[in-house]
Order: sequence, then C-alpha cells, then structure tokens
Amino acid sequence: MSSTTEAAFAAVPLCRRWPPSRFENLADPSGIYEHLDRLAQVSDQDPAAAISGAKALIEATTKVVLRELQVAFEEQDDVPALVKAAQKALKLHPETLAPTAPGVEIVKRILSNLSQLAIGVGP
Repeated sequence: MSSTTEAAFAAVPLCRRWPPSRFENLADPSGIYEHLDRLAQVSDQDPAAAISGAKALIEATTKVVLRELQVAFEEQDDVPALVKAAQKALKLHPETLAPTAPGVEIVKRILSNLSQLAIGVGP
C-alpha cells in the first residue's frame, strides 16, 4: 500500500473499514461499531485508553453474541463471565468439547488461551 493510500485508509474510522456485510445479519451491532470508532480515535495517542477500549469492545462483542443467540445474561456481568457464556453459546468453550474428539487437548489449550487473552485485556 502506498503512503497516500495508507493515510487515506487510516483516516477512515475503524468500523467503517469493515464491509457492512460483515454485520448485516446482526440485529444491533451498534455497540461493536461504537467501540471500534473509539479505538480508532485513541489507539495512537493514548495506549491506556486503547487497552481499556479493547476490553470494552470484547464486552460489547460478547453481549452481541449472547443477544443474537438469545442467551440470557445480566448487563452488569463482568468480562470473564460474558466471555465464558459466549464461548459456551458458540460451543467454543473447552467444557463443550467431546472428550474423545481427535486433538481435543490441543483445541482445549487453544480455546483456554484465547479466553485468558480476552479476559486479561485491560485494567
């Protein structure tokens, strides 16, 4: 990408870089858009705000997933509870895997690590 193209691309709010078709099947992706825009505004100038924004994006995304899949949750649930509920709803939680499936131990480790990464973001 040329520097002119990169500059033009960087000027577009982060959420607008995603094709609308990525979110067209979601009833209300506004929380995701909101946090993507916030991240785009602060990512270069304020790393602490970017980390906090990433955590808020994870929280918003898990809530969208749970709403879309019609899984009950409390608005005040913390990020670890939301991540676990979303993983279970998507059948991506280590506890949801068949114990005899090929490669199950590796997949469990990967899913556990992804969960810990999401939970560990931010203060």
